Amino acid sequence: MLNRKLPSRIVLCASLLLSSGAGAASKLPAPPTTAAQAEAEKLVKDVYRDEFARSAKPDQLAFAQKLFEEGRQTTSDAVVRFVLLRTARDIASDAGDVETAMSAIDTIAEGFAVESVDMKLASLGRCGKTASAATAESIASAANGDIDNIIANDQYAALNRVAALTETPALRTAASFSVTLRSRVTETRTIAVQFEKSKAALEKLKSDPANPEANLTAGRYICFLKGDWNAGLPLLTKSSDANLKKQALADLAIPADLIGVKTLADGWWTVADALEPAARRQVHLHASEWYAKAVDGLDGLQKTLAEKRIAEARRAAGITTVTVVADASTTGSGVRGSQTTTTDTGSGTTGTAGAATVTVPRPGPAANKHARNLIPLIDPVRDALYGEWDTSKGVLSCSTSNFAPKVEVPFEPADEYDVRVEWMQPQTRHSLFILLTKDGSQFAFVIEPMKGLYTGLDAVDQVPRTDAANPTVFRMKEDIAPGVKHTAIVQLRND
Repeated sequence: MLNRKLPSRIVLCASLLLSSGAGAASKLPAPPTTAAQAEAEKLVKDVYRDEFARSAKPDQLAFAQKLFEEGRQTTSDAVVRFVLLRTARDIASDAGDVETAMSAIDTIAEGFAVESVDMKLASLGRCGKTASAATAESIASAANGDIDNIIANDQYAALNRVAALTETPALRTAASFSVTLRSRVTETRTIAVQFEKSKAALEKLKSDPANPEANLTAGRYICFLKGDWNAGLPLLTKSSDANLKKQALADLAIPADLIGVKTLADGWWTVADALEPAARRQVHLHASEWYAKAVDGLDGLQKTLAEKRIAEARRAAGITTVTVVADASTTGSGVRGSQTTTTDTGSGTTGTAGAATVTVPRPGPAANKHARNLIPLIDPVRDALYGEWDTSKGVLSCSTSNFAPKVEVPFEPADEYDVRVEWMQPQTRHSLFILLTKDGSQFAFVIEPMKGLYTGLDAVDQVPRTDAANPTVFRMKEDIAPGVKHTAIVQLRND
């Protein structure tokens, strides 16, 4: 699996940390040629002859998931990997398994230059032939994600294809999902109108960079509707709206004290209250990010209000806290009671794993007394096992999206230790692998970001995540929200 010996070291296999810039996508290779795919398809059909022969829906669902896992794990042959994932996509689509189909497409898009939105909409159309409420819910959820990508990439011409999904047999059997999706399409059409205005404004700024009205039009669209605050805030600082100009300048300056942070958050919240629903959600969410920075220093009603607004903004934006807990006694690896939590709040939280409900308290000062920040130890050139890594901004990031970039942390932990990883993903599509060692055995905790995928301890006693005998594994019930900081904590203890 690894091309370098890792004696008691920690490794992040972190395609989850990829930047969302176009530069990474432009480096991806084109899909294999038709002739190359045909040759690989012969091999796949020969290996899985029996599975292809079984036409019952349960068999096809299981087969699609099997092909997907095989495709994910195939890294040495790009053509075979592509064909396995493509075949998993097609079989899952025809069987109405939206989660596996979308996951296969996301994995294809990680390694190949494809139009993933077009591919997903075509796949959802095939899934829509399965008339069931469960399929309708999954289609509506996936289509909402596609709309997010349409807005992010200004691909509004694809909206008609999203609207067409509401006429599929699946959506016709579940009116509530159809109505919700139609409403989102209608709202996005109004955003498309603002995009055209913004495009005209940006064109004007090429010849007149200081034009206040053009800066306002473009800045509002980019910040309030696309949510690209880094690109939009500089425009708002040159806009004709005095209040937005003041907010943008304060935001870019980054307040140095608690009062400044809270004042900035309050200001954005007030701005949001006067906006249309789509813009209001985005600006409330931005305000909530500033409230999250201040909340630990607040008390009394001010703290309560900040917490309430954070929850309100995230709820409106469809962001939910996900708590993942793996608790199992194992032998061989020396891991007992390993626990991992994934949350978008950093505060105490309660979640459900199987039939057990657990509460994970926020670590207090005592728990962090001996904590060490490992990022300064990493040399992006020396320690990269695969991919292009960067630590220049005090965070660990990767611009490589092909297959599975890995970086080794040059640190040998104690016999018992905790690993805390905070991460953010640009889109809900990448996995996070935390590779660990204990007493000479290597294993991983794998966090899958999308609903329906397997999360849990991998290769404990050589039992993979996809094996029913692995008691730590479950399928994600929700997507992990993109653009939000999450935390994973793995605690290793002796038997």
